[in-house]
Amino acid sequence: MPRFPCSLLTSVALLTLAACGGGGGGGGGGGPVPGVGTLAFVYPALEGMTDAATFTVRGTATSPDGITSLEVSGVAASTSDGFATWTAMVPLALGSNVLELTAITGIGGEIVGPTVNVTRVDVIPGQLSSIDWDPGTGTLWATEPQQWRVLEFSPSGNRVVGSIYLSGGGLFNKLGLSVDVAGDKAYAVQPNGTGSVLVQLDLSTSVVTTISSSSVGSGVAFQGLADGILDPVAQVYYALDRTAGSIVSVPVATGVRTTFSGAGIGNGPAFTPSQVYRIAADFAGGQLYVLGSGTLFAVSLVTGDRVIVSDAMTGTGPTFHQNALAVDAAGSQGVRGQQHIHASSWSRSTLATGNRTLLPSPAAPAGAPWRPRPATSSTTPRPTASCCRTAPAAPS
Repeated sequence: MPRFPCSLLTSVALLTLAACGGGGGGGGGGGPVPGVGTLAFVYPALEGMTDAATFTVRGTATSPDGITSLEVSGVAASTSDGFATWTAMVPLALGSNVLELTAITGIGGEIVGPTVNVTRVDVIPGQLSSIDWDPGTGTLWATEPQQWRVLEFSPSGNRVVGSIYLSGGGLFNKLGLSVDVAGDKAYAVQPNGTGSVLVQLDLSTSVVTTISSSSVGSGVAFQGLADGILDPVAQVYYALDRTAGSIVSVPVATGVRTTFSGAGIGNGPAFTPSQVYRIAADFAGGQLYVLGSGTLFAVSLVTGDRVIVSDAMTGTGPTFHQNALAVDAAGSQGVRGQQHIHASSWSRSTLATGNRTLLPSPAAPAGAPWRPRPATSSTTPRPTASCCRTAPAAPS
């Protein structure tokens, strides 16, 4: 065996220690080695908003050393092409969620990517088809037919009450939403010709029950419902059958259908089939109100008799639109305390005279989401924030 001087052995030992980082104290932390590459969020690219508890993020990743794993805020991403493109489903808390992106390369290097903020809110409403509200608690409910949801907005917070999904056609037009606050139930009609359905939604349990349809309950058949309203005291739902030109009364306990007014029942000017659109009520005053094509009817809750309150021959002013109808029984906005009917959001009719006047339209705040787009919108930059409400899958 060769023999070496002690001084040479000492020098070799010192060089070995230095090479291993044992003599300096500056590199012994054991942290990850920075990697080379690029990570990016594709969706959302800048920021997002959702009302879902989980959110699917998409993105890309590249590295000359390859990518072996990628995480979004600790959630492992999935890929089918070596993380050139990837997705990750991350849980979200209410409020702001800053999502962090990291990846590990094929040689163990760590790449730290950009962050993106996704804000989770309790409810993002889409297109609404029908609303009801309780002035006592300041709570408003609305149907969102494209997602089959019933939404609740209250001073204490907003929530998705439940889903009203019915197999068959007409899933995009839940109408006649009427809430029984004391009974904690909501009712709505599903317009679908002779397949029209009256349903009940339990606001506590989200259980949906069919109250009356071609296969539930008995009596006169629905022909094509357009609207409806519940008498919460009598527990009777008054369904407006547009096709038949009638009001059908349905006790919610039995689902039995009876023609209450129209189609030969009740005295007075007849409803024109296919030309009645909205119904409202003053239950304390014993009246239903029906909005037809340019005609407003009052219907006695005692007899079913009809009178014309306002039309082209009764009263003066602009014609009605059939978008919506509400009754202000207290007349809080009426001149000299007179009762008024509010048809759509644009005009009102004094019940005593039938005169119609336009209601003022409030100016839209700058940047409000519902503000009409200006004529030069083709050159207006699109908003960069993503609105990330995900439509649910239809229940099986």
